[in-house]
Amino acid sequence: MSENEKNNSMSSDELNRMLDEYIASLEERARIVPQEEKEKDPVSPVADVPATAEPDREPTPEEVPEPESVTLHFSDISSLDVIGNTQELNIDNHLSDEPPSELMEFNAAPDRENPNEENKDLNTDENQADLKNNDTDDDDEDRKPWYKSLFGKIGAFVWNSGFLIKAVVYVAVVLIISAFLSYYVISVGNDVFAFVKTNKEVTLNIPEGITRKELAFLLEKNDIIEYQWAFDLYLIYKDCDEEAFLSGEHTFDTHMNYSQIISELTEIKRELVQISITIPEGYTVDQIIDLFVSNGIGTRENFVEAINEYPYQHEFVKELEKLGYSKDRRYRLEGYLYPDTYYFYKDSAEYLVINKLLNNFNNKFWIYYESVFKEDIEKAGLTFDDIVTLASMIQSEAKLEIDFEFISYVFRNRLAHPQSFPKLESDATVQYAIISRGGGRTEDLTAEQLMIDDPYNTRLYEGLPPGAICNPGFDALSAAIYPDMPLLDSEQTINAFFFVSNKAGKTYYAETLSGHNENVKQVAKDNAAYDKD
Repeated sequence: MSENEKNNSMSSDELNRMLDEYIASLEERARIVPQEEKEKDPVSPVADVPATAEPDREPTPEEVPEPESVTLHFSDISSLDVIGNTQELNIDNHLSDEPPSELMEFNAAPDRENPNEENKDLNTDENQADLKNNDTDDDDEDRKPWYKSLFGKIGAFVWNSGFLIKAVVYVAVVLIISAFLSYYVISVGNDVFAFVKTNKEVTLNIPEGITRKELAFLLEKNDIIEYQWAFDLYLIYKDCDEEAFLSGEHTFDTHMNYSQIISELTEIKRELVQISITIPEGYTVDQIIDLFVSNGIGTRENFVEAINEYPYQHEFVKELEKLGYSKDRRYRLEGYLYPDTYYFYKDSAEYLVINKLLNNFNNKFWIYYESVFKEDIEKAGLTFDDIVTLASMIQSEAKLEIDFEFISYVFRNRLAHPQSFPKLESDATVQYAIISRGGGRTEDLTAEQLMIDDPYNTRLYEGLPPGAICNPGFDALSAAIYPDMPLLDSEQTINAFFFVSNKAGKTYYAETLSGHNENVKQVAKDNAAYDKD
């Protein structure tokens, strides 16, 4: 077994015991050697190696000198106590041919007078350098912001982590950034378009010659807008000239969008005058136009164009265009301008005024067409435009509302018997033809007027006229769809084909022409008595 193998087989207790014996022998030697001999004849800290030992050959155990033969000189015996108190030393150093490296500092070199001081100086310089470096590192750590240190530690942790953690961190960072950007974009969009804003009035005095940036700053400062840079960009986008800003006091609502704010700043305010207009049932298009124009709304030419040409998007207007109508029709939308009380601004556009009337027709009648009226109308062989035309005739002929269904019955009865009664012979259609030609309304039509050649004259032309002759109300429209057999004074129903009314509004019905002629004589007597009163 080699020496190293023997050493390796020794127990730790044996090694410690040998080490203690070795140190004790060194201490004993250091006490015996006189100080003078140390100064004159310093000895190498390493035991002499026999001269016969070759450099390239390891000495045999017999050649290794015993620890007692090693003579060492120490200048500071207290340092030995430090070494003696050391509990853990490198075992290989203890078992080698040379003393441990820790003991080398106690060797006294022959050419040094005070080696301890030199070592002390060296140690002092090294310690000062180490302290300086440590202080510098501590100062750097102290000067480093806490958040940088935190982010640095987090970054180091993520960088040294596995793929899954890196992926989770990446997704989380992307989501956080996306959420922040989304919130910011939504916030700016809300400021521009005022989707959700608190309602508060703010009055500002805008100085003359204010610039875009100054205006944006003023609005942001007063909480009218949130982002002055966005408002400044919006002004540039809208090509808004700074000279267009009107100086003076302006009142803003905090829920106004950018476009409304610009309008407040650049548009000269005009006084909006709202007026109430009542359209009676049975008014013609001409009468309605005259009513609007006389109240300062629009012009006749623009109203005629709006009624005949404007592409309204109501379903019944589209159905009318699809259904088609006679070229002799005077006004395309006659009969559809629903009579009611309306409120308009004086500067309202003509097509908007007509659109409002059509909206009312849609809400009061057309919304029930599909679910309530359509089946009954088609069963009678009529169209919705026929019903509107028939209702306009009923509205114009009847003096009292109780006669709406009775007069409707007479017209529907004639339409159902075209062989016997091809013509409706309505005096109201003659009146409309006369007025359309520039004439006036008259109570008693002459024979010449009754024979006026006009497509609307149902005394000359068969069937319904080309279009409505007025704008009926709901009662007349309903009566046109649901007629009722007339009642005589005796409360007896009659299958009437004729009717005639006196000036007081009383209507007489007859089934035959002879009965009708008797009624005409009675009406003449009633009118004569009415004129006397």
